[in-house]
Amino acid sequence: MTIVFNKKRSNTFPWYVSNHSLTGLSHPGLGTEPGPTPNGGDNRANSSTPLTILSMSKDALSFLESVIIIFMMKRFGDFFLDILEVVVSSFAIFLFIYLLVMQPHKIKGASMEPNFFDGEYLITDKLTYRFKEPKRGDVIVFEAPVAAGEEYIKRIIGLPGEKVSIKDGHLYINDKVLNEPYIPSSIVTKGVLFLKNGDEKTVPQDSYFVVGDNRPSSSDSRYWGYVSKNKITGRAFFIYWPVNKMGLIKFPQPFL
Repeated sequence: MTIVFNKKRSNTFPWYVSNHSLTGLSHPGLGTEPGPTPNGGDNRANSSTPLTILSMSKDALSFLESVIIIFMMKRFGDFFLDILEVVVSSFAIFLFIYLLVMQPHKIKGASMEPNFFDGEYLITDKLTYRFKEPKRGDVIVFEAPVAAGEEYIKRIIGLPGEKVSIKDGHLYINDKVLNEPYIPSSIVTKGVLFLKNGDEKTVPQDSYFVVGDNRPSSSDSRYWGYVSKNKITGRAFFIYWPVNKMGLIKFPQPFL
């Protein structure tokens, strides 16, 4: 290997090394003046090497950026799919519960006072009556027979096959007075349009005779007749508003 020094700048680094990779290096303090090489060429022929390296570096950075972008997009896509899966699953669970298990309802009106008041919120159990029959004393929510799209809340009094009548301000079941410990003794039950005082009605199969606890202010079976089982939304079983009344709905059962 032949090393050639610049005689005029003897205190500097050799400005080229013939036929080796140091030829054409460019750096402050390194000789880069054009001149003949030992082979008779010009060292400027190698001056594009740093540019080539720079160009290759830019290509590598561009490729790296592309890889990072693709990776981030994939991660974002995976995250979005996870969120979508959670939302869809939650909605499906909510829909299942809402349609088949339970449903919130708001009480409107005074027909169930003094046990339920206007503006209170409760949850209706929609599952129980799929496995057993409604019983006397149950508070149920059902499709209103006289108001399309509305739902009423009342208490079951007469069961299928039973005879219901009103005498002396009281309800009778099969000629026996019905004791109702969940309402004040001062409340008087009167007959109206469908079931008048002294009359007797037999409840059809798969139907129920229902009344409101606040008899003077209730539109119920005394006015418009029976409630079919297939019209029952469910059984009221939990109050969640107001907070001071939150809890399971429990009342003393009526008895004969």
